[in-house]
Amino acid sequence: MSDNSSSMQDDPAFEDWGGEMGERWLTYLDQFEGMIAPAGEAALAKASAQPGERVLDVGCGGGASTLALAGAVGPDGHVTGLDISPQLIEHATKRGRNAGLENLSWMVADAETEELEQGAYDLVFSRFGIMFFHDSEAAFANICKANKGGRLCCVVWGPPPENPWVLKMGEIVASVVEQPEPDPTAPGPFRFANPETFRAILEGAGYREVAIEPWHGPQLVGGKGATPSHAARFAMEAFNLEESVAEAGDEAKQKVLHDLQALFAEYHGDDGVSMPAMTWLVSAQA
Repeated sequence: MSDNSSSMQDDPAFEDWGGEMGERWLTYLDQFEGMIAPAGEAALAKASAQPGERVLDVGCGGGASTLALAGAVGPDGHVTGLDISPQLIEHATKRGRNAGLENLSWMVADAETEELEQGAYDLVFSRFGIMFFHDSEAAFANICKANKGGRLCCVVWGPPPENPWVLKMGEIVASVVEQPEPDPTAPGPFRFANPETFRAILEGAGYREVAIEPWHGPQLVGGKGATPSHAARFAMEAFNLEESVAEAGDEAKQKVLHDLQALFAEYHGDDGVSMPAMTWLVSAQA
């Protein structure tokens, strides 16, 4: 396992994912992975990793997608899970070891700046792990070199209006605390919500035959089987909504919690709190 964390201390992304954000994601890993599993499975199917391939999983988080890719490429293939969060890579390493998989390696690194071996990967994959680069153009130029001769497959969030799970939560928070206008060009979950923006970045990096198609499916807030109450508490803590409304006082915080529970009750069913989600499935040739 490569660990370049000491050289990333001044990286803004490392400050987030190497610190509080990474810790929060690890704390609620099961819930987060349960939420994004349907879209992630669609992306894995689209990627169609083949036996013997060499794969780089960018922003691998706790390693669920990396392990799935390792199973697909088999013992003659190899998968490298890369993430900027040391704590998530540590957890992912343990998962791989417990699964008995030997065709895995792990890197604590920023794909934007890491010196990746040119042409080393037949497939670069990412499940919601590429929207947080400080300089997206530089990051994908770097990734494309490592992917030369191979293909890219990733999944990113579509526009917030197509994702009521985040839009409606935002409206509830905004009812008690004024929220700043989001910058669509800044690093964040919806960085590539505009597909043509993402297409231009990929083509500028050297990718060709860029295909972007919508995927519609469920977003299981709080993970599979969550009750409205559990989903509301998860949203308050895991999405940091509690801190966002703290300045408004305890009464406002309780109102947000109550409104979240009411919202999630509208979408509660056998699988839990299942809200509509829309993502872009993106593929390209390097």
